[in-house]
Amino acid sequence: MTKRALIVGAGIAGQTLACALAKTEYQIDIVEKSQSWEVLGTGMYVQNNALRGLQEIGVAEQIVKAGWHSPTGVSTITDMHGNTLAQTVVPPCPGSDYPGYVPIGRPVLHAILLAAVEAAGVTIQMGKSVTGISQSGDRVDVSFTDGARASYDIVIGADGVNSSVRSLVFAEIEPQYSGFSNWRAILPMATPLADTMWQMGPEKSVGIIPISDDELYIAGVSKEPGNPWFEPETLVRRMHERFAMFGGRAGGLLKQITRSEQIVYTPIKEIIMEPPWFKGRVVLVGDAAHASTPFWAQGASMAIEDVIVLYWLLRENRDVPDIFSEWQERRFERCAFVQNGSKSTGVNGHAAGLEAMNRAAEHIRNHAQDNVNSRYERLNQPI
Repeated sequence: MTKRALIVGAGIAGQTLACALAKTEYQIDIVEKSQSWEVLGTGMYVQNNALRGLQEIGVAEQIVKAGWHSPTGVSTITDMHGNTLAQTVVPPCPGSDYPGYVPIGRPVLHAILLAAVEAAGVTIQMGKSVTGISQSGDRVDVSFTDGARASYDIVIGADGVNSSVRSLVFAEIEPQYSGFSNWRAILPMATPLADTMWQMGPEKSVGIIPISDDELYIAGVSKEPGNPWFEPETLVRRMHERFAMFGGRAGGLLKQITRSEQIVYTPIKEIIMEPPWFKGRVVLVGDAAHASTPFWAQGASMAIEDVIVLYWLLRENRDVPDIFSEWQERRFERCAFVQNGSKSTGVNGHAAGLEAMNRAAEHIRNHAQDNVNSRYERLNQPI
């Protein structure tokens, strides 16, 4: 018997789930509120734990080939002047031949996933979202922004930190500003790099991450008390003011940012949500349920894991509430580990004042690789 599933949101989680569920008995509708594919953001990491999941929809190899390949596997951490504090390597995942992480342009990843969705025979309805959700028995009745109505067996909210599904089903849960903001830009990579680099400064950091053979992205983070809004035309000046003390590799690259249109400025928000992340036959996944800070670069990977585990469970002939309950049990502690660990890393690494900065630098010198090892010992476990 055919079942109907609605996926709200066609980002990384939504597209991955659509590809997976297309292999089951579910008939899929997927809606995306954006009118067109203007993929915001610059670069991102696809971690090994996500690549394991993406094997399920046949795109892991494409992503590895399309992203950047470190010849050394090294990440270098420096002070704001470019003096090396530590170098770390992500330990290999047992049973996986994939690299520990693959930096890639977000539009490139999106294109790969979109092609997979289309190959699976799923059509994304653009410029459309939900305005109402009601449940009765084994049905979910949904109204849409274009006036349409439909009934489904399950509804999955994969619509990000500002989720419409969450606002309708869990109205009390709202995004919380983390105290940090992102300053990101893509630049040409004139000279090939052998590593990713993170330069640490007072209440600020700059990541330098190659995403292809000829491009890299700058990932600046600064503390921004009060979550200020900036006029777009002021972004170059403000970015240069905030990161003016950075030398070394970051200092030279920041000078190449001369136009506000190059910069994607984003306040970093979290979703702090205790279980359950579902109500009846409606479930939240990815950033809609557990948006995290970016300091562990695991946001997209956690979302991919969410939907792959959900797909595995939905293949079973069981009651939906039982499936969602087991899914919640398998996902909550792992996602909380990432969310809490990432926030702690960000707070400790963006210290204010010389004494606190020196303590943070000493901790990096002495414990950076141990911290990476313990993190990935947990992340490399089966999902």
